[in-house]
Amino acid sequence: MKSFSQMTKEELSRAKNKSNCCDHAEQTGILLFGTITPDLEEQYRIPQELVESECCKRALIKGAFLGGGTVINPRKNYNLELTTPYPALAKDMAELLESVGFSFKSVQRKSKEVLYLKNSEAISDFLSYIGAFRAQMELLNIKIEKEIRNDFNRAANIETANLEKTINAAVQQVKAIEEIQRRIGLDNLPDDLREVAKLRLANKDASLSELGAMMNPPLTKSGINHRLKKLMEF
Repeated sequence: MKSFSQMTKEELSRAKNKSNCCDHAEQTGILLFGTITPDLEEQYRIPQELVESECCKRALIKGAFLGGGTVINPRKNYNLELTTPYPALAKDMAELLESVGFSFKSVQRKSKEVLYLKNSEAISDFLSYIGAFRAQMELLNIKIEKEIRNDFNRAANIETANLEKTINAAVQQVKAIEEIQRRIGLDNLPDDLREVAKLRLANKDASLSELGAMMNPPLTKSGINHRLKKLMEF
């Protein structure tokens, strides 16, 4: 099964440049960043005459990604990298990327210079910039899917927490009412508290709103809560 990087590079390889100069810039980017054996007597640099126009900047950056770039499957993580063993080349590329609006961070890893993005929006913008539009759409779709799933999980967690809170409160209310019943008997309570106490004992799992609807006349949730608090004070 092809990786997300492989599919992205295949898409880029099929995309045509606008002119011969852009072809040359792209090929130069591939050669510069596709070199994996460092030559300590030589530091590769980006020829400035190749990146004088905006279209050639784009083409060279595209070639650099084809030669030494990777992008992780966004289902796992958000990470896009450009790697080279040449510090001077990494510096040139960082400056070139900065000139077109991309702020890559850098780190040295196993004698290699790594320029990277970890922000999903920045990665999406970069993929669009180099012409990997299908990869960009796949990333955006996955991001939306993740956000929907996270929102659902967050809502489920909140609902679970609220349910636990409601259950714990009901347990404490029932304990208090049973203690009142044992000590003085529920019939010795004021009428308004006696009715809600008996309803709570008979409906231990009911919510405050449900208890309120059972009252005669019906009470609001806040009204039931007020009476239960009075019972708890006993």
